[in-house]
Amino acid sequence: MPGIRAIIAPAAVMTTFITFKQFDIVYLLTQQKGYMTGANLNTVITYAYQNAFVSNNYGLSSAVSMLLFVLIILFSLATNRSLREE
Repeated sequence: MPGIRAIIAPAAVMTTFITFKQFDIVYLLTQQKGYMTGANLNTVITYAYQNAFVSNNYGLSSAVSMLLFVLIILFSLATNRSLREE
């Protein structure tokens, strides 16, 4: 396991970035109007979308997006720092 840690950590960071980019799939599967479709389910990205383009609350949407950006950067820096320590 210690030998492949240098490969797994960047892959985890890239997978995290790709996961946050999957807005369209989550939105199409959960935000349909109808019976038991998950219309009340929100992820961080769909929450930001609804605040910006449905409720016209651009300030809250940009604050959520910036907070998400900071969290991803902190995760990336923590992963890189843990790799440098070894």
